[in-house]
Amino acid sequence: MAIASVLNKHAPYLRMYKDYVNNLKTATNFVTTAKQKRFREFLQITQRNRGTKGMDLITLLTLPVHRLPQYKDLMENLLESTEEGDEEFKLVKQATDLCTEVTQQVNKAFAEYDEAMAKFVENNPKFRKGSGVDKKTLLNNNAPTVKPPIRRKPSVFKSHKSVERQFSRSEGDIKSNADIFVEQFAATWTSAKTVVYKDLPRLVKRISVTSTGGGNEERKFEVEAKGSSAAAAATTSSTSSSSSLSSSSSSPPSTSSGGGVWDSVCKLIMFVAKELETQEKLEELKKALKDHNVQDNAEIFPSLKDVFEKCLGLDSKTFAIFKTTHQSMLVPAMVKLAESVFKPLGQNFKDVNRPEGWKIQIHIGEAIYIVHKRIEQSLHSPDDPKHFECHWSLRLSFDKQMSDLKAVFVRIIDVKTHPDMPKEEQDKVVDALKGEGYLIS
Repeated sequence: MAIASVLNKHAPYLRMYKDYVNNLKTATNFVTTAKQKRFREFLQITQRNRGTKGMDLITLLTLPVHRLPQYKDLMENLLESTEEGDEEFKLVKQATDLCTEVTQQVNKAFAEYDEAMAKFVENNPKFRKGSGVDKKTLLNNNAPTVKPPIRRKPSVFKSHKSVERQFSRSEGDIKSNADIFVEQFAATWTSAKTVVYKDLPRLVKRISVTSTGGGNEERKFEVEAKGSSAAAAATTSSTSSSSSLSSSSSSPPSTSSGGGVWDSVCKLIMFVAKELETQEKLEELKKALKDHNVQDNAEIFPSLKDVFEKCLGLDSKTFAIFKTTHQSMLVPAMVKLAESVFKPLGQNFKDVNRPEGWKIQIHIGEAIYIVHKRIEQSLHSPDDPKHFECHWSLRLSFDKQMSDLKAVFVRIIDVKTHPDMPKEEQDKVVDALKGEGYLIS
Protein backbone atom coordinates (compact mmCIF):
# COMPACT_ATOMS: atom_id res chain seq x y z
CA MET A 1 0.00 0.00 0.00
CA ALA A 2 2.64 2.49 -1.10
CA ILE A 3 -0.04 5.07 -1.90
CA ALA A 4 -1.25 5.02 1.71
CA SER A 5 2.31 5.62 2.94
CA VAL A 6 2.74 8.55 0.57
CA LEU A 7 -0.56 10.14 1.62
CA ASN A 8 0.18 9.66 5.31
CA LYS A 9 3.45 11.50 4.76
CA HIS A 10 2.08 14.35 2.65
CA ALA A 11 -1.63 14.64 3.57
CA PRO A 12 -0.98 17.11 6.43
CA TYR A 13 0.44 19.53 3.85
CA LEU A 14 -2.85 19.32 1.95
CA ARG A 15 -4.36 21.49 4.69
CA MET A 16 -2.78 24.39 2.82
CA TYR A 17 -5.58 23.92 0.30
CA LYS A 18 -7.84 25.80 2.73
CA ASP A 19 -5.67 28.88 2.25
CA TYR A 20 -5.59 28.12 -1.47
CA VAL A 21 -9.40 28.19 -1.59
CA ASN A 22 -9.52 31.53 0.23
CA ASN A 23 -6.96 33.02 -2.16
CA LEU A 24 -8.72 31.42 -5.12
CA LYS A 25 -11.65 33.77 -4.66
CA THR A 26 -9.33 36.79 -4.84
CA ALA A 27 -7.48 35.36 -7.85
CA THR A 28 -10.73 34.62 -9.68
CA ASN A 29 -11.95 38.13 -9.02
CA PHE A 30 -8.71 39.59 -10.36
CA VAL A 31 -8.74 37.47 -13.52
CA THR A 32 -12.37 38.20 -14.35
CA THR A 33 -12.14 41.95 -13.76
CA ALA A 34 -8.63 42.75 -15.01
CA LYS A 35 -8.70 45.27 -17.85
CA GLN A 36 -5.02 45.46 -18.76
CA LYS A 37 -4.75 44.77 -22.48
CA ARG A 38 -1.45 42.86 -22.26
CA PHE A 39 -2.83 40.61 -19.53
CA ARG A 40 -6.00 39.84 -21.52
CA GLU A 41 -3.87 39.03 -24.54
CA PHE A 42 -1.68 36.76 -22.39
CA LEU A 43 -4.75 34.85 -21.22
CA GLN A 44 -5.93 34.32 -24.79
CA ILE A 45 -2.50 33.15 -25.96
CA THR A 46 -2.02 30.69 -23.10
CA GLN A 47 -5.51 29.24 -23.58
CA ARG A 48 -4.57 28.42 -27.17
CA ASN A 49 -1.35 26.82 -25.97
CA ARG A 50 -1.26 23.06 -26.52
CA GLY A 51 -0.29 22.39 -22.93
CA THR A 52 -3.45 24.00 -21.48
CA LYS A 53 -5.74 21.81 -23.67
CA GLY A 54 -7.98 24.78 -24.37
CA MET A 55 -8.74 25.47 -20.69
CA ASP A 56 -8.85 29.05 -19.47
CA LEU A 57 -6.99 30.27 -16.38
CA ILE A 58 -10.06 30.11 -14.12
CA THR A 59 -10.54 26.43 -14.95
CA LEU A 60 -6.85 25.68 -14.40
CA LEU A 61 -6.93 27.41 -11.02
CA THR A 62 -9.75 25.17 -9.80
CA LEU A 63 -8.22 21.87 -10.95
CA PRO A 64 -6.06 21.31 -7.82
CA VAL A 65 -9.14 21.58 -5.58
CA HIS A 66 -10.88 18.87 -7.59
CA ARG A 67 -8.10 16.46 -6.68
CA LEU A 68 -8.94 16.40 -2.96
CA PRO A 69 -12.24 14.48 -3.15
CA GLN A 70 -10.57 12.11 -5.63
CA TYR A 71 -7.88 11.28 -3.05
CA LYS A 72 -10.61 10.75 -0.45
CA ASP A 73 -12.69 8.45 -2.71
CA LEU A 74 -9.59 6.46 -3.68
CA MET A 75 -8.61 5.81 -0.07
CA GLU A 76 -12.19 4.93 0.93
CA ASN A 77 -12.30 2.34 -1.86
CA LEU A 78 -8.94 0.93 -0.76
CA LEU A 79 -10.12 0.80 2.85
CA GLU A 80 -13.26 -1.06 1.83
CA SER A 81 -11.16 -3.63 -0.03
CA THR A 82 -8.72 -4.15 2.86
CA GLU A 83 -9.53 -6.66 5.60
CA GLU A 84 -9.33 -5.36 9.18
CA GLY A 85 -6.87 -8.10 10.05
CA ASP A 86 -4.53 -7.09 7.24
CA GLU A 87 -1.25 -5.53 8.39
CA GLU A 88 -1.82 -2.63 5.99
CA PHE A 89 -5.32 -1.82 7.31
CA LYS A 90 -4.14 0.65 9.98
CA LEU A 91 -2.01 2.49 7.40
CA VAL A 92 -4.89 2.75 4.92
CA LYS A 93 -7.34 3.82 7.66
CA GLN A 94 -4.97 6.58 8.80
CA ALA A 95 -4.58 7.89 5.23
CA THR A 96 -8.37 7.76 4.71
CA ASP A 97 -9.01 9.76 7.89
CA LEU A 98 -6.41 12.37 6.92
CA CYS A 99 -7.90 12.81 3.43
CA THR A 100 -11.41 13.05 4.90
CA GLU A 101 -10.28 15.68 7.42
CA VAL A 102 -8.59 17.82 4.77
CA THR A 103 -11.57 17.57 2.41
CA GLN A 104 -13.94 18.62 5.18
CA GLN A 105 -11.77 21.64 5.98
CA VAL A 106 -11.73 22.75 2.35
CA ASN A 107 -15.48 22.19 2.03
CA LYS A 108 -15.94 24.31 5.15
CA ALA A 109 -13.90 27.08 3.53
CA PHE A 110 -16.17 26.97 0.49
CA ALA A 111 -19.24 26.95 2.74
CA GLU A 112 -18.01 30.02 4.65
CA TYR A 113 -17.50 31.83 1.37
CA ASP A 114 -21.00 30.85 0.15
CA GLU A 115 -22.49 32.00 3.45
CA ALA A 116 -20.71 35.35 3.23
CA MET A 117 -21.86 35.74 -0.36
CA ALA A 118 -25.45 34.91 0.59
CA LYS A 119 -25.42 37.57 3.32
CA PHE A 120 -23.99 40.08 0.88
CA VAL A 121 -26.75 39.35 -1.64
CA GLU A 122 -29.41 39.51 1.08
CA ASN A 123 -28.21 42.94 2.20
CA ASN A 124 -28.02 44.22 -1.36
CA PRO A 125 -31.44 43.80 -3.04
CA LYS A 126 -30.14 44.62 -6.51
CA PHE A 127 -27.99 41.46 -6.39
CA ARG A 128 -30.79 39.11 -5.38
CA LYS A 129 -31.85 36.13 -7.46
CA GLY A 130 -33.71 37.05 -10.59
CA SER A 131 -31.89 40.34 -11.10
CA GLY A 132 -29.88 38.88 -13.99
CA VAL A 133 -26.59 40.11 -12.53
CA ASP A 134 -23.42 38.28 -13.54
CA LYS A 135 -22.33 36.42 -10.39
CA LYS A 136 -18.66 37.24 -10.98
CA THR A 137 -19.34 40.93 -10.36
CA LEU A 138 -20.54 40.23 -6.82
CA LEU A 139 -16.88 40.21 -5.78
CA ASN A 140 -16.37 43.61 -7.31
CA ASN A 141 -17.50 47.04 -6.16
CA ASN A 142 -17.88 48.25 -9.74
CA ALA A 143 -21.31 48.57 -11.31
CA PRO A 144 -22.84 45.14 -12.10
CA THR A 145 -23.35 44.02 -15.66
CA VAL A 146 -26.43 42.16 -16.83
CA LYS A 147 -25.56 38.97 -18.67
CA PRO A 148 -28.13 36.69 -20.36
CA PRO A 149 -27.78 32.95 -19.69
CA ILE A 150 -26.00 30.87 -22.30
CA ARG A 151 -28.42 28.62 -24.15
CA ARG A 152 -27.01 25.28 -25.24
CA LYS A 153 -27.68 24.11 -28.74
CA PRO A 154 -30.18 21.24 -28.50
CA SER A 155 -27.88 18.67 -30.13
CA VAL A 156 -24.98 18.18 -32.52
CA PHE A 157 -26.33 14.84 -33.74
CA LYS A 158 -28.67 16.29 -36.39
CA SER A 159 -29.12 13.50 -38.94
CA HIS A 160 -27.34 10.92 -36.79
CA LYS A 161 -29.04 8.42 -34.50
CA SER A 162 -27.84 7.61 -30.99
CA VAL A 163 -27.58 3.88 -30.29
CA GLU A 164 -26.99 1.81 -27.16
CA ARG A 165 -23.80 -0.25 -27.27
CA GLN A 166 -24.03 -3.68 -25.67
CA PHE A 167 -21.14 -5.42 -23.93
CA SER A 168 -21.86 -9.06 -23.03
CA ARG A 169 -19.76 -11.93 -21.78
CA SER A 170 -18.74 -14.49 -24.39
CA GLU A 171 -18.93 -18.24 -23.85
CA GLY A 172 -15.46 -18.98 -25.22
CA ASP A 173 -12.30 -19.66 -23.24
CA ILE A 174 -10.53 -16.60 -24.63
CA LYS A 175 -11.63 -13.36 -23.02
CA SER A 176 -12.65 -10.56 -25.34
CA ASN A 177 -12.47 -6.83 -24.59
CA ALA A 178 -16.20 -6.98 -23.85
CA ASP A 179 -15.60 -9.75 -21.28
CA ILE A 180 -12.96 -7.66 -19.53
CA PHE A 181 -15.21 -4.58 -19.59
CA VAL A 182 -18.16 -6.42 -18.01
CA GLU A 183 -15.91 -8.05 -15.41
CA GLN A 184 -14.70 -4.64 -14.29
CA PHE A 185 -18.28 -3.74 -13.34
CA ALA A 186 -18.88 -7.18 -11.81
CA ALA A 187 -15.78 -6.87 -9.61
CA THR A 188 -16.82 -3.42 -8.37
CA TRP A 189 -20.36 -4.68 -7.72
CA THR A 190 -19.40 -7.81 -5.78
CA SER A 191 -16.82 -6.05 -3.59
CA ALA A 192 -19.04 -3.11 -2.57
CA LYS A 193 -20.19 -2.97 1.04
CA THR A 194 -19.28 0.04 3.17
CA VAL A 195 -19.86 2.40 0.26
CA VAL A 196 -23.56 1.43 0.27
CA TYR A 197 -24.04 2.65 3.86
CA LYS A 198 -22.19 5.86 3.00
CA ASP A 199 -23.74 6.68 -0.38
CA LEU A 200 -27.37 5.59 -0.06
CA PRO A 201 -28.45 8.52 2.19
CA ARG A 202 -26.95 11.15 -0.11
CA LEU A 203 -28.24 9.46 -3.27
CA VAL A 204 -31.76 8.62 -2.14
CA LYS A 205 -33.21 11.70 -3.86
CA ARG A 206 -31.62 10.64 -7.13
CA ILE A 207 -33.05 7.11 -7.08
CA SER A 208 -36.36 5.97 -8.54
CA VAL A 209 -37.73 2.42 -8.65
CA THR A 210 -40.16 0.83 -11.09
CA SER A 211 -41.54 -2.66 -10.51
CA THR A 212 -43.77 -4.57 -12.93
CA GLY A 213 -46.09 -7.20 -11.53
CA GLY A 214 -48.67 -9.31 -13.32
CA GLY A 215 -50.56 -7.88 -16.30
CA ASN A 216 -50.13 -4.16 -16.89
CA GLU A 217 -49.62 -3.26 -13.25
CA GLU A 218 -46.66 -1.03 -12.53
CA ARG A 219 -45.49 0.22 -9.15
CA LYS A 220 -43.21 3.22 -8.78
CA PHE A 221 -41.20 4.85 -6.02
CA GLU A 222 -39.30 8.11 -5.92
CA VAL A 223 -38.39 10.84 -3.47
CA GLU A 224 -39.77 14.28 -4.16
CA ALA A 225 -38.41 17.41 -2.52
CA LYS A 226 -41.06 19.50 -0.80
CA GLY A 227 -39.66 22.69 0.64
CA SER A 228 -36.65 21.80 2.75
CA SER A 229 -37.69 18.21 3.48
CA ALA A 230 -37.91 15.10 1.35
CA ALA A 231 -41.09 13.13 0.86
CA ALA A 232 -41.15 9.59 -0.47
CA ALA A 233 -43.98 8.72 -2.80
CA ALA A 234 -45.05 5.25 -3.84
CA THR A 235 -47.81 4.69 -6.38
CA THR A 236 -49.43 1.89 -8.28
CA SER A 237 -50.66 2.40 -11.82
CA SER A 238 -52.11 0.39 -14.67
CA THR A 239 -53.75 1.14 -17.98
CA SER A 240 -57.05 1.85 -16.25
CA SER A 241 -56.32 3.22 -12.79
CA SER A 242 -53.89 4.98 -10.51
CA SER A 243 -53.97 4.77 -6.72
CA SER A 244 -51.81 4.95 -3.62
CA LEU A 245 -50.32 1.78 -2.23
CA SER A 246 -51.82 0.79 1.09
CA SER A 247 -49.64 1.48 4.09
CA SER A 248 -50.03 -2.08 5.29
CA SER A 249 -48.49 -3.52 2.13
CA SER A 250 -45.53 -1.29 1.42
CA SER A 251 -44.90 1.49 3.90
CA PRO A 252 -42.04 1.15 6.40
CA PRO A 253 -42.45 1.91 10.07
CA SER A 254 -42.78 5.56 10.94
CA THR A 255 -39.40 7.21 11.44
CA SER A 256 -40.34 10.85 11.35
CA SER A 257 -38.29 11.55 14.46
CA GLY A 258 -35.18 10.57 12.50
CA GLY A 259 -35.66 13.27 9.88
CA GLY A 260 -36.49 13.31 6.20
CA VAL A 261 -33.37 11.53 4.92
CA TRP A 262 -33.69 8.48 7.17
CA ASP A 263 -37.43 8.30 6.51
CA SER A 264 -36.84 8.33 2.75
CA VAL A 265 -34.07 5.73 2.96
CA CYS A 266 -36.33 3.43 5.00
CA LYS A 267 -39.17 3.72 2.50
CA LEU A 268 -36.82 3.07 -0.41
CA ILE A 269 -35.39 -0.06 1.24
CA MET A 270 -38.86 -1.35 2.09
CA PHE A 271 -40.17 -0.76 -1.42
CA VAL A 272 -37.32 -2.73 -2.99
CA ALA A 273 -37.41 -5.46 -0.34
CA LYS A 274 -41.18 -5.95 -0.84
CA GLU A 275 -40.49 -6.89 -4.45
CA LEU A 276 -37.68 -9.33 -3.67
CA GLU A 277 -37.81 -10.70 -0.13
CA THR A 278 -40.10 -13.09 1.73
CA GLN A 279 -42.93 -11.86 3.96
CA GLU A 280 -41.07 -13.16 7.01
CA LYS A 281 -37.98 -11.18 6.05
CA LEU A 282 -40.11 -8.07 5.46
CA GLU A 283 -41.53 -8.25 8.99
CA GLU A 284 -38.01 -8.54 10.41
CA LEU A 285 -36.92 -5.57 8.32
CA LYS A 286 -39.81 -3.41 9.47
CA LYS A 287 -38.99 -4.12 13.08
CA ALA A 288 -35.26 -3.46 12.59
CA LEU A 289 -35.90 -0.09 10.95
CA LYS A 290 -38.35 0.91 13.67
CA ASP A 291 -36.03 -0.17 16.49
CA HIS A 292 -33.20 2.07 15.27
CA ASN A 293 -35.26 5.25 15.64
CA VAL A 294 -32.58 7.43 14.05
CA GLN A 295 -32.50 10.94 15.55
CA ASP A 296 -29.56 12.41 13.64
CA ASN A 297 -28.02 11.98 10.19
CA ALA A 298 -24.76 10.90 11.82
CA GLU A 299 -26.59 7.78 13.05
CA ILE A 300 -27.66 6.69 9.55
CA PHE A 301 -24.38 4.99 8.57
CA PRO A 302 -24.16 2.63 11.58
CA SER A 303 -27.91 2.02 11.45
CA LEU A 304 -27.82 0.98 7.79
CA LYS A 305 -24.80 -1.20 8.47
CA ASP A 306 -26.66 -2.97 11.25
CA VAL A 307 -29.87 -3.41 9.20
CA PHE A 308 -28.13 -4.83 6.14
CA GLU A 309 -25.62 -7.02 7.94
CA LYS A 310 -27.76 -8.38 10.80
CA CYS A 311 -31.26 -8.31 9.34
CA LEU A 312 -31.40 -8.44 5.55
CA GLY A 313 -28.03 -10.07 5.05
CA LEU A 314 -25.22 -9.11 2.69
CA ASP A 315 -26.25 -11.94 0.35
CA SER A 316 -29.83 -10.64 0.01
CA LYS A 317 -31.17 -9.52 -3.36
CA THR A 318 -32.11 -6.15 -1.87
CA PHE A 319 -28.54 -5.43 -0.79
CA ALA A 320 -27.27 -6.69 -4.17
CA ILE A 321 -29.39 -4.03 -5.89
CA PHE A 322 -28.16 -1.19 -3.70
CA LYS A 323 -24.56 -2.26 -4.36
CA THR A 324 -25.11 -1.03 -7.96
CA THR A 325 -26.08 2.52 -7.00
CA HIS A 326 -22.81 4.00 -5.77
CA GLN A 327 -20.44 6.15 -7.82
CA SER A 328 -17.67 3.56 -8.18
CA MET A 329 -19.97 1.55 -10.47
CA LEU A 330 -19.61 4.32 -13.06
CA VAL A 331 -15.82 4.31 -13.20
CA PRO A 332 -15.23 1.70 -15.99
CA ALA A 333 -17.76 3.46 -18.24
CA MET A 334 -16.30 6.89 -17.46
CA VAL A 335 -12.79 5.63 -18.32
CA LYS A 336 -14.08 4.30 -21.65
CA LEU A 337 -15.90 7.59 -22.26
CA ALA A 338 -12.72 9.53 -21.54
CA GLU A 339 -10.55 7.32 -23.76
CA SER A 340 -12.96 7.09 -26.70
CA VAL A 341 -14.57 10.53 -26.77
CA PHE A 342 -12.89 13.22 -24.69
CA LYS A 343 -9.24 12.22 -25.15
CA PRO A 344 -9.35 12.25 -29.01
CA LEU A 345 -10.79 15.75 -28.71
CA GLY A 346 -7.97 16.81 -26.38
CA GLN A 347 -10.49 17.27 -23.57
CA ASN A 348 -10.88 16.37 -19.92
CA PHE A 349 -14.26 16.37 -18.25
CA LYS A 350 -16.10 16.71 -14.94
CA ASP A 351 -19.62 16.03 -13.73
CA VAL A 352 -22.45 18.55 -13.89
CA ASN A 353 -23.51 19.56 -10.39
CA ARG A 354 -27.23 19.86 -11.06
CA PRO A 355 -30.14 17.68 -9.87
CA GLU A 356 -30.46 16.18 -13.36
CA GLY A 357 -26.69 15.61 -13.55
CA TRP A 358 -27.05 12.10 -12.13
CA LYS A 359 -30.21 10.00 -11.91
CA ILE A 360 -30.46 6.32 -10.94
CA GLN A 361 -33.37 4.17 -12.10
CA ILE A 362 -33.99 0.68 -10.70
CA HIS A 363 -36.26 -1.60 -12.77
CA ILE A 364 -37.53 -4.83 -11.16
CA GLY A 365 -39.36 -7.39 -13.29
CA GLU A 366 -38.65 -10.69 -14.99
CA ALA A 367 -35.15 -9.30 -15.32
CA ILE A 368 -33.58 -6.59 -13.20
CA TYR A 369 -31.64 -3.68 -14.60
CA ILE A 370 -30.23 -0.49 -13.14
CA VAL A 371 -29.78 2.64 -15.26
CA HIS A 372 -27.42 5.48 -14.37
CA LYS A 373 -28.06 8.66 -16.38
CA ARG A 374 -25.27 11.20 -16.21
CA ILE A 375 -24.21 14.53 -17.65
CA GLU A 376 -20.51 15.28 -18.04
CA GLN A 377 -19.07 18.56 -19.25
CA SER A 378 -15.78 19.67 -20.72
CA LEU A 379 -13.49 21.63 -18.40
CA HIS A 380 -13.83 24.81 -20.41
CA SER A 381 -15.67 27.68 -18.82
CA PRO A 382 -19.39 27.68 -19.81
CA ASP A 383 -18.65 30.98 -21.54
CA ASP A 384 -16.03 29.33 -23.76
CA PRO A 385 -17.26 28.38 -27.28
CA LYS A 386 -15.47 25.03 -26.87
CA HIS A 387 -17.60 24.08 -23.86
CA PHE A 388 -20.03 21.19 -24.31
CA GLU A 389 -22.10 18.77 -22.25
CA CYS A 390 -22.40 15.04 -22.89
CA HIS A 391 -25.54 13.21 -21.73
CA TRP A 392 -24.97 9.47 -21.41
CA SER A 393 -26.41 6.39 -19.73
CA LEU A 394 -25.12 3.14 -18.26
CA ARG A 395 -27.49 0.16 -18.03
CA LEU A 396 -26.55 -2.88 -15.95
CA SER A 397 -28.62 -6.00 -16.69
CA PHE A 398 -28.95 -8.77 -14.06
CA ASP A 399 -30.89 -12.00 -13.72
CA LYS A 400 -33.97 -12.16 -11.47
CA GLN A 401 -31.93 -13.56 -8.57
CA MET A 402 -29.40 -10.69 -8.70
CA SER A 403 -26.65 -13.31 -8.80
CA ASP A 404 -25.06 -12.50 -12.16
CA LEU A 405 -24.33 -9.39 -14.20
CA LYS A 406 -25.48 -10.43 -17.68
CA ALA A 407 -24.57 -7.42 -19.79
CA VAL A 408 -23.59 -3.76 -19.77
CA PHE A 409 -25.08 -1.14 -22.10
CA VAL A 410 -23.59 2.31 -22.73
CA ARG A 411 -25.33 5.04 -24.70
CA ILE A 412 -24.51 8.64 -25.55
CA ILE A 413 -27.94 10.26 -25.30
CA ASP A 414 -27.09 13.75 -26.48
CA VAL A 415 -24.34 16.34 -26.82
CA LYS A 416 -25.18 19.99 -26.20
CA THR A 417 -22.71 22.63 -27.27
CA HIS A 418 -22.03 26.32 -26.81
CA PRO A 419 -24.00 28.28 -29.42
CA ASP A 420 -20.75 29.69 -30.81
CA MET A 421 -18.88 26.39 -31.13
CA PRO A 422 -17.41 26.22 -34.68
CA LYS A 423 -18.91 23.56 -36.94
CA GLU A 424 -15.54 21.83 -37.34
CA GLU A 425 -15.40 21.33 -33.54
CA GLN A 426 -18.91 19.89 -33.55
CA ASP A 427 -17.90 17.54 -36.35
CA LYS A 428 -14.97 16.30 -34.25
CA VAL A 429 -17.40 15.36 -31.46
CA VAL A 430 -19.69 13.53 -33.89
CA ASP A 431 -16.77 11.74 -35.60
CA ALA A 432 -15.41 10.53 -32.24
CA LEU A 433 -18.81 9.14 -31.25
CA LYS A 434 -19.38 7.52 -34.65
CA GLY A 435 -15.94 5.94 -34.53
CA GLU A 436 -16.82 4.22 -31.26
CA GLY A 437 -20.22 3.07 -32.50
CA TYR A 438 -22.36 5.38 -30.38
CA LEU A 439 -23.82 7.11 -33.44
CA ILE A 440 -25.04 5.88 -36.80
CA SER A 441 -25.95 7.99 -39.80
